[in-house]
Amino acid sequence: MWLSDVQKIGVGLTGFGVVFTFLGVILFFDAGLIAIGNVSDAIMFLAGVTLIIGVQKSVYFFTRPGKIRGSVCFFFGILLVLVKWPIIGLLVETFGFINLFGSSVASGNASADVNQDREQEILRLGEQYKNERKPQELSQLIRNSRDLLGSLPKAKSTKIIKTLIEHFAQIPNSLDLQIEMCKETVEWSKQEKRLFLK
Repeated sequence: MWLSDVQKIGVGLTGFGVVFTFLGVILFFDAGLIAIGNVSDAIMFLAGVTLIIGVQKSVYFFTRPGKIRGSVCFFFGILLVLVKWPIIGLLVETFGFINLFGSSVASGNASADVNQDREQEILRLGEQYKNERKPQELSQLIRNSRDLLGSLPKAKSTKIIKTLIEHFAQIPNSLDLQIEMCKETVEWSKQEKRLFLK
């Protein structure tokens, strides 16, 4: 994976932030040391994440409905450390960190394999509905696959949706449904901030 210079700085800041927090814990939860380490950790970590993925994506990441609990706990934990409750603050911050990033760390390769199987199954079903000339089932397949497609990389989800929508062209008298699905997909992409699908 190639990183730009700004992203390399972001990775470095994130790494330093983690090291400072680790040192604060090793130094027996000393309130002053943890406060210094934690504040520098929080600043470096947040700056690092922002430099790696950008400001807009960082704000979106921390304010997504599924990440609100993690964000609140993470920032509240930092506040508790600053008011000299280091152990409780670090525990709350750790809980928030796990809620924010745990799903992406825990999923690993198994999740990638499962997603790949699901992608293939969606494409197979789309092909089957096209061959059997079932436009309603095809449109329902597109609607039902949006959760999975929202978790995939942009290029992959674009390819899958484009393939499924193009299947309508092979089904007689399905132009209206194809147009409806295109409009729904554009609306979905706006809600998911996946504007590339427009």
